[in-house]
Amino acid sequence: MNGGKERRGVGNDPPVFFSYKPGRVLIMRWKDTAGREWVFVCNVLTMARVKKECGVDLTKAISEGSTVIEDVIGDVAVFFDVVTTLLRDQMNDRGVSLEDLGASINDEDVVTEVAKALVEGIINFFPPNRREPLKRAFRKLWDLSKEQHNLEAEKAIAIIDGPEFDGMAKQAVATGKFNMGSMSSGGVSDLPAK
Repeated sequence: MNGGKERRGVGNDPPVFFSYKPGRVLIMRWKDTAGREWVFVCNVLTMARVKKECGVDLTKAISEGSTVIEDVIGDVAVFFDVVTTLLRDQMNDRGVSLEDLGASINDEDVVTEVAKALVEGIINFFPPNRREPLKRAFRKLWDLSKEQHNLEAEKAIAIIDGPEFDGMAKQAVATGKFNMGSMSSGGVSDLPAK
């Protein structure tokens, strides 16, 4: 029947058939540092679960002036709560605890991958007329942001490798403002100020 599902009619009405459009159940994948692949499924159930348990309404993420995405990604506790709420069923099926998952999101690259998958999953929840412009805008902003971070990293490396930094480092060590012994005991207050 056209690849559709049967839905009962109302009262004595005949059954009605409806079909799923390909790609309508949208999922976003990422891997943790333990090599496990995780899938974000953003649907009414998971969005409602996040709102109820985390107090975050992901459906408001694309509203004008919304700070939902920034609020989630900018706060590690909220971020982890949202991620684990979305992944709860998969975690239970695999026997992965909160501690195990948290320990396997342990570097900036993984956090970035999780954040990107989360944002794309949220965007994919919405209908195509809203989703497509958002996807394009997000991809463009994501790529520009990545380029900016790469440029900043290159600049930092150039500064560190330059003679001016060597002079500052030698002066800090010579004046006792930088002491490896204090760093190994947990103190970083001796690092040279800019």
